Amino acid sequence: MGTVCPLLGAGIASVLYHSESSASSFAWMHSVEDRPGSLLASLADRSRSRGESVAARVIRNLPVPPIVNAETVAERYGVSRQAAHEALELLAEDGVLTERSFSRRTKSGRPRQMFMSTELIDLLSEIITD
Repeated sequence: MGTVCPLLGAGIASVLYHSESSASSFAWMHSVEDRPGSLLASLADRSRSRGESVAARVIRNLPVPPIVNAETVAERYGVSRQAAHEALELLAEDGVLTERSFSRRTKSGRPRQMFMSTELIDLLSEIITD
């Protein structure tokens, strides 16, 4: 019976260790869960887009792809490439997205234009490294 107690003690120690680890993980998740939502609300407030406009839908869905282009926005929301580009330009003008041109050329020879939410990317990087 004397050998059971050390095993039981080790089991309890293991449960306590994992409970503390789980509690710590839960506390971390709770501390960061509202941050992306708060940022998206701030971006929506900053934007002139409203309702169900393409620009408003892009903001709501930014965590899925924080980097987009007119082609992907047009496909995702069933709008023309021109309407998608105009929505992305509006969001760039409002400071919600940052426009970047990449040297990889499209078929027409122009640099590929991408729009990214640098604030969201920075926040997600911060959360991951915390």
